[in-house]
Amino acid sequence: MRWHVALKLLGALLLVAAATTMSLQVHVGGSGRSGRSCGSSLDVLTDRAGWETWYAQDTVDTADGSSPRLLRTLECPDAVNTRSLIAGVLGAAGVAAFVAATAFRRSRATAPPPSNQIVRLRKLGLAVTVSGAVLVVAGLAALGVLLANSDATLFVYVGRPLVAILGLIVLAPVLALLVGGRALTTLARLLADRERDDETE
Repeated sequence: MRWHVALKLLGALLLVAAATTMSLQVHVGGSGRSGRSCGSSLDVLTDRAGWETWYAQDTVDTADGSSPRLLRTLECPDAVNTRSLIAGVLGAAGVAAFVAATAFRRSRATAPPPSNQIVRLRKLGLAVTVSGAVLVVAGLAALGVLLANSDATLFVYVGRPLVAILGLIVLAPVLALLVGGRALTTLARLLADRERDDETE
């Protein structure tokens, strides 16, 4: 199996793992019947679960003696944030694998070998692109975790839509890094093509 195919398969598996991690139920205080469900990270992001839901369920459990304390209210925020962080890391690794596969395939397709300057430029472009992709996915995951925490003090002063817009604005330099890396990679490919054309003339 070629390396770029293996990298793409790895990237697909990592993205599937990230999506699965986001959709799996988060439990606190144990697993199965002994634990309490917080919902999934996706439920929290879509407002189908949150502080109000956890507190209401804890109140019922405390009233009927099922739980002596507000277990969900106290432990679900950290548990859900941890699960979202894991999903974000998996997603970032998946995107990085896809970018690396594309760059690897293009680097192998060029013949004759380009000059050292073009090789260095291509490596720089690849490094910048991968770094930008990882930072973008990590930033989006962090923004998602922030928006998922309905108990955050920040939302007392500003609404979620404004926080989302400001978060995307903050991510603009990272997006520029990703675009710049792709531009360097494209420039390296164009220079390699011109160099090959000059040699064939």
